[in-house]
Amino acid sequence: MQDRVSKQPGTGGRVSGGWSLSGGFSPLRGRRPFVRVALLDLGDLAPLLTARMMADLDPQERRRAGMLRSAALRAEYVLAHGLLRHLLSWTFQVPARSWAISADAAGRPHIVSPHPHRDVAVSLSHTRGFVAAAIARGFRVGIDAERRDPSRSQLDIADRFFASHEAARLRSLPQHRTNSEFTALWTLKEAFVKAIGKGFAQPLKSFSFDGATPARVAFHDAELGAAERWRFVSGAFGSVHVSLACEPTTMERPRLPMEAVALASGRLPPIGRRIV
Repeated sequence: MQDRVSKQPGTGGRVSGGWSLSGGFSPLRGRRPFVRVALLDLGDLAPLLTARMMADLDPQERRRAGMLRSAALRAEYVLAHGLLRHLLSWTFQVPARSWAISADAAGRPHIVSPHPHRDVAVSLSHTRGFVAAAIARGFRVGIDAERRDPSRSQLDIADRFFASHEAARLRSLPQHRTNSEFTALWTLKEAFVKAIGKGFAQPLKSFSFDGATPARVAFHDAELGAAERWRFVSGAFGSVHVSLACEPTTMERPRLPMEAVALASGRLPPIGRRIV
């Protein structure tokens, strides 16, 4: 695909820099749109939480976890899927074990039952020592978490997979900023391809983010639709960068009613809400 500039540069959906974290979730009533995100820094809790959350997974999830040879990857898989179930449980007051969650051909998870909540979109991600989950009604949603890795050849990856102006911007940065900027851009792109349900079958060059503050997305593939409908939240938690991509599922463009919590000690902070 030709890497060309969008016909309307600068008019795409904005990226809200940084996460505004609030507390534990109150139950939701009715059918209003929402987006909720839970982030979990595993730390030294991983062994205890893995055993606890393994019991909440369904047989297929436990079987997939058992196929992972690395204990660390097993823990991340179990805790990501367990966190998603608990996020659903906190929101709808349905036991974590009661959710039936399957995956489509592209690997995107979706709710099978309980039936009243099949319209809720879900997404999850895990990286070394950190897991993230997102759920939404009235929005398509994708989330990605990546730990910065100075050993990776980020510029070579950017040259190969990113839009040419994105790669050029990364190469123009001071060396000490390259790693964090690459990781932020990678998570934005992966969150987006998760949200549209195509994964890496969607070329990463077919859409791009500018270097402005706040950043905006531009689409270079007409099939992606209207870039201005999308909203992104992106920010770092220590050495982990987390990005969220959302698009309303109706023709309206409502504000993004997002609530996010971060768990590091096993305790939930106070209840709160952020509207972006």
